[in-house]
Amino acid sequence: MNKTASVLLIACLSFSVYAKPSVGIFSATASEFTVLKDHFAGNLGEAQKISNFTYYQTTFSSSDIQYLIVRCGIGKVNAALCVNTAIENFALDEVIFVGLAGSLQEYLKYEDVLIVEKSCQYDFDLSSFDGKKAKIPNWDSEFFYSSSKLIKKYKQRLEDQGINNLHVGTIATGDTVTQNDLQRQEKRDICSADAADMETAGAAQAANYADVDFIGIRVISNRAGDGGHSEYADMTKNNMKHLAAVIAAITP
Repeated sequence: MNKTASVLLIACLSFSVYAKPSVGIFSATASEFTVLKDHFAGNLGEAQKISNFTYYQTTFSSSDIQYLIVRCGIGKVNAALCVNTAIENFALDEVIFVGLAGSLQEYLKYEDVLIVEKSCQYDFDLSSFDGKKAKIPNWDSEFFYSSSKLIKKYKQRLEDQGINNLHVGTIATGDTVTQNDLQRQEKRDICSADAADMETAGAAQAANYADVDFIGIRVISNRAGDGGHSEYADMTKNNMKHLAAVIAAITP
């Protein structure tokens, strides 16, 4: 076989690996990723470590979708790097970030599921220059967006599996846990947010910049603010159970 034929064969084989629609599912914490990894147990491919992130390709025999799963670590920079690395190294059609979030609004209760329509980085602040907090330079607003197509698709899948405590809303992302009600109010005010986490807007920014469809799906684990940490700790086991149900519902 000549060199040209070898190159063409390798290209064809590479294409065949990614011929299926490819969906990346991302999580932040060790406990969240354990739930994700357990869901795909028995179907995991070999681990691939790239830029300090360990990616697993996986599929179900009954599905025509190739999944990529990874733990990104906590924080919006980790999330953005992790998603960007995946987009650059795998042929992703969709980016899904799953995990837990704290409620910033009274209507969002424990066990509810927030489908993220848009997210903002509440702790990004150049307001002394342009008067607007959370506005990222060279981006048209302070928000990063989920795909309307994915919102519709995954909302339907969740409802089909009997998960009906669903809300579509806004999440405030930043590199601090909401420790008290003053911070809770600040996050609501800056982003008009329904919930808070530490990754979604970073992941969304990477996907939006790369023009890859994105969606964030968060299980409400606690009330963000006064008393929120102890509430989160008390409910850890149940939180993971609810997250497992969400992951099962969105992966056919």
